[in-house]
Amino acid sequence: MLTSFKLGIFSNQYMVWATLSSFLLMMAVIYLPLFEPIFFTYDLPWSDWLYILPLTLVPSVAAEIGKWIASRRTSRPAGRASAS
Repeated sequence: MLTSFKLGIFSNQYMVWATLSSFLLMMAVIYLPLFEPIFFTYDLPWSDWLYILPLTLVPSVAAEIGKWIASRRTSRPAGRASAS
């Protein structure tokens, strides 16, 4: 099973562009006054980003831990069956 570290984080260019564009769109919705009345947003102070940014890593870290656990289970040699 390939992990992001083995495959390379930036190896999928479509994913890189999708992530970058969604980030830029999110920033536009949050910080451009044009979108405030449409999406009922307000400018977030930078101190809030100290909480938000680490939480964005949780799904990726959880997926990598799941892959690690799955690879550990499949790579173990099968135990000997007891002879009866």
